[in-house]
Amino acid sequence: MLSLKSKKGGIATSTIYGVGILIVTVITTLLLVSVLVDTEELVPSTINTVTNETGAWANQTGYTLMYADNSTGDPRDYAITKAWGIRETAVGQGKYNYSLNLGNFTVNADGVLRNTTILWNTTILANMTVEYSYTTDQKEELTIKRLDSNMTDGIDEIARKVPTIFLLIALIILMSALVILIRNSGILESFGGGGSSL
Repeated sequence: MLSLKSKKGGIATSTIYGVGILIVTVITTLLLVSVLVDTEELVPSTINTVTNETGAWANQTGYTLMYADNSTGDPRDYAITKAWGIRETAVGQGKYNYSLNLGNFTVNADGVLRNTTILWNTTILANMTVEYSYTTDQKEELTIKRLDSNMTDGIDEIARKVPTIFLLIALIILMSALVILIRNSGILESFGGGGSSL
């Protein structure tokens, strides 16, 4: 049978070892994730090209490019390379035959196309076709970004629970100290009528 002395030593020692192992594991995991996040730059992004996206327009409300709604690959870095409008003339009527100056357009980070100049011809700008490029991440790059995001969320969650964890550790240490004091003061022996071992 274990004596009270060996039990109290076991509780305190186990708590210290457990906390130490937890700290080492967390630090090691953080270092591994940090290395992975740094390697994200080694995985090249993909540059995609879209030709002849029809039905676009350029006005104050803005036109969201088709692939801007693409939820995979984190699309970004949009650049308009060509734009045409329909000029209503007898020759070639209804065709995208009027080349538009690219300096008249902007595309924001969300892939919304807008006219930067005064709307000089709403008919031409109301029905356009555009060519553009945009950048997306490869699967490996997306996985690394998600891992980094999940790790950050996990650390935030643990940080909210740290006060509770420290409170439990403090209670265990306090209870261990109380048991040691009671054992050493001889209070238990006076109730048991002799040297009892717990």
